[in-house]
Amino acid sequence: MERPQTLRIWWPSKRGQRLLLAAALALALIGASCAFLRISHPRDIEAFLGMAAECRPVWKQFAFRRYGAGDSAQELFRRFPPTRRTEFGRYGVYSFSAGPSNSIPFTSLSLVTRDRKLLSAASGSCTWQFTFFSSADPELDRQYAAFEQARHHKLEQSRLQRLEAELQKFYDQHDRWPTNEAEFGWFVTKPPTVVSVAAENRFSEKPPTEASVAAENKFRARYGLGKRGLPSLSTNPLGITFKFREDGALTIALNGEPDLVGTVPKPSR
Repeated sequence: MERPQTLRIWWPSKRGQRLLLAAALALALIGASCAFLRISHPRDIEAFLGMAAECRPVWKQFAFRRYGAGDSAQELFRRFPPTRRTEFGRYGVYSFSAGPSNSIPFTSLSLVTRDRKLLSAASGSCTWQFTFFSSADPELDRQYAAFEQARHHKLEQSRLQRLEAELQKFYDQHDRWPTNEAEFGWFVTKPPTVVSVAAENRFSEKPPTEASVAAENKFRARYGLGKRGLPSLSTNPLGITFKFREDGALTIALNGEPDLVGTVPKPSR
């Protein structure tokens, strides 16, 4: 009668046990480190490498959880002054970048606060993004949209005032208003040294020549003038609309801004 075979269970040697234990501890340490640093994807590792190479040191305060949602930002801003500040109502948006405040940064760290307490923190560049934490706040979106609208309106109002001054300058140089929006756009956007030969011929006493006729045609095409001097499809780089008044004044309006309209009176000679 054959004797039954006994199962042999493999068990590593003491050296193998130590290697397995070391590997398990290493995996546990890596897992704990990734959880602590909020790394859950290979792109997060790329973001951390980018922050280490490109960001100001303030990013480490959030990477190592020294600041979190709800913490006061007062001490943080004292130690690390933001490069840019945008404050509206109870909220504030702050950014930290390596360049000057008036430059467009390639990489930056952005913070949002409410009542000077942290709501969110994120960092990013053109090639990577990373969010440390973020707290939803619907009121933030509403107030920020209102703030941006007010700022946009103020900037457009300043632009309208500059265009009114440019209209005065145009009249002083040409003794007339611009023919249309395209001609005025050329006047504003081109350097003052650029002089149209056709414009000179318009006020010349010399008889027209073949060259002057060709220049006049180029002048009309440039400023969107069709046959018989009627406006044709033209470019409008400034996004404006003219309205010539009977008293000689010129009204200028910004397209898309119905409440931003200016009137430039005809200069007296």
